[in-house]
Amino acid sequence: MKTILIPTDFQIKSLRLVREVLQNNPDEELKIILTHGIYLSNSITDLLFFSKSKFLDELVTEDFNTSCDLIRNTYESQLKGLFIDTFSGLTKSSFQNFLNAHQIDEIYYFDNKPFVAYCKKSFDLKPYILKSKVKQVAIKWDAKAQSSSKESNQLSEIFFIHGQMTS
Repeated sequence: MKTILIPTDFQIKSLRLVREVLQNNPDEELKIILTHGIYLSNSITDLLFFSKSKFLDELVTEDFNTSCDLIRNTYESQLKGLFIDTFSGLTKSSFQNFLNAHQIDEIYYFDNKPFVAYCKKSFDLKPYILKSKVKQVAIKWDAKAQSSSKESNQLSEIFFIHGQMTS
């Protein structure tokens, strides 16, 4: 079984990478971890009362959860797990420890998609990904196709991929 990390901004469009991974590894059982970068407060009080599950409940929309469920059901024989997690470290070594702890084999990401913060605590994982020791697969983001799409964050976004593999 292969474990894949995919950065997410909790937009349905980001789930296209999940489908891309599943299609590129048709004979392999996969565990996929959707990861979002967040800055944590320096306040001890905030850290004591921080709950990752509550934080994720606030960020993850019902449509995003429904889309994840659709993917789980569509690819249930191949997909052994689709999880959502956060990374809150600030160094290359903390990201490498995160990858090691989750036993990540590969990272898929959009190569040329600009980062847009989902909330004020969000940060881009791409600089950490590019410096990691894990195999990376970059998928080209077709900005023209995205800007012409009328369905900006809809369930159908998962099954209409405008990306190409770049290795």
